[in-house]
Amino acid sequence: MNSKKNIWSDLPASTGIATLVCYAGVFNDVIGVEELAAKLGVSGQDAFYSALNEMRLQGRIVLQDGFVGLPDFEERIAVKNSKIATTKQLIGSRLKILNKIGRNPLIKFVGISGSLAADNPTKDQNNQVDIDVFLVTRNQCVWLYNILRGLRNLFPRRRQEPELCVNYVVDESNLMIPNRNFYTATEIRNLIPISGFDAHRKFLQANNWVNYYYPGTAGTFEAVAVMTANGLLNKIFYFSYTLLASIKWLNVKRLRNMSFRTDSRRHISVNVLGPHYGGYQALVQKKFSRLARTWFPELLNTGLIEKLFPDELSAEIRKGSIDVDKIIVEAGMGYDYSKYA
Repeated sequence: MNSKKNIWSDLPASTGIATLVCYAGVFNDVIGVEELAAKLGVSGQDAFYSALNEMRLQGRIVLQDGFVGLPDFEERIAVKNSKIATTKQLIGSRLKILNKIGRNPLIKFVGISGSLAADNPTKDQNNQVDIDVFLVTRNQCVWLYNILRGLRNLFPRRRQEPELCVNYVVDESNLMIPNRNFYTATEIRNLIPISGFDAHRKFLQANNWVNYYYPGTAGTFEAVAVMTANGLLNKIFYFSYTLLASIKWLNVKRLRNMSFRTDSRRHISVNVLGPHYGGYQALVQKKFSRLARTWFPELLNTGLIEKLFPDELSAEIRKGSIDVDKIIVEAGMGYDYSKYA
């Protein structure tokens, strides 16, 4: 993935279009034409727009008002501008508290991820639109921060306000995202930085493999030195966090399952705290494959899907080694793909 070639280099423009339109469809969403071109890194746009119009004439996509989507998503285009406006309003309403988090001496970067980052705000199971937050902590502070945040969460919020969901926290000592695939690349590409722009740049450089899927996102394909540490402090605080959580819930299961090794399924280790099974990766991959077979079987074939999802977790999902329904139960998720657009 560190080659200067990206996945779209030797593929027709229609394949890239089909991939991103299909991926938006996973979340019942559409994508702007300009955003589509930017994400594919197209330079000469004649071939891109020619392929786009040909696919429209063939009835394979719907193209209207500067947005493109799957054929049965025309009604989604009608509400997309209002969703973009809602996104801006929601982010604006939380800038004060987000910037406050950024001023925490333990925090190096604050960004917005998830559905808002994709301009696709969607209500969760509690009928609320929460704001997914991505954080980078100072070196050796990821679990210290989570302990302090856990203590703060013991107290009720002072007033009714939009939910903040800190769903991914990574330590400055280990910025590399373990599950490297189209799903995690999209999450990284969509990140909206709020504070800590220098830390955000370093995060992108450490994950320059994203350029394979989204050319130019990290700015360079060249190797970048990544800070490393022995993790002693994080190990101490990780154990402390797990112990406190076990006491809180009167359950020793967390302690029994604790490991200092990176677990690609749980995204929890000495240097990172993230959602189970890479977030909604298993669900996203499953639905993407189904939509690909339905709408673009000759463009999005098995070989391409394997390139889009080449990591170990994705391979296990394809083989059927992982029970996706069991994941949903264990992680407390539902078949709602829009939350992690």
